[in-house]
Amino acid sequence: MNFGPDQACNLTGIRFGLTQKSRPKVDLQGQSTHPYNASLFYERGQLDLTGSYQINNISAFFEARNLTNSTGVRYYGDRDRVLEYEKFGYSLFGGVRLKL
Repeated sequence: MNFGPDQACNLTGIRFGLTQKSRPKVDLQGQSTHPYNASLFYERGQLDLTGSYQINNISAFFEARNLTNSTGVRYYGDRDRVLEYEKFGYSLFGGVRLKL
């Protein structure tokens, strides 16, 4: 995949079923057994990645931000006059959710 200045890529899988009175639940053929999602986002040198996976009422998720450890620089007029310089490093988050 060729990334330009601001690009995003997303992959999602879902499960869907139909329930009617007096009939058993019907799953749609070809649907995913467990939902998942993965996203990749690239903007101005910064790469972010997120993902999640769910089994029944338990889901796991993660986020990785600024994987390229890029800096944020804003200028006042031309590039010789730096207005703001930020460098935060990368961040990793993750966890588990339980739906009651």
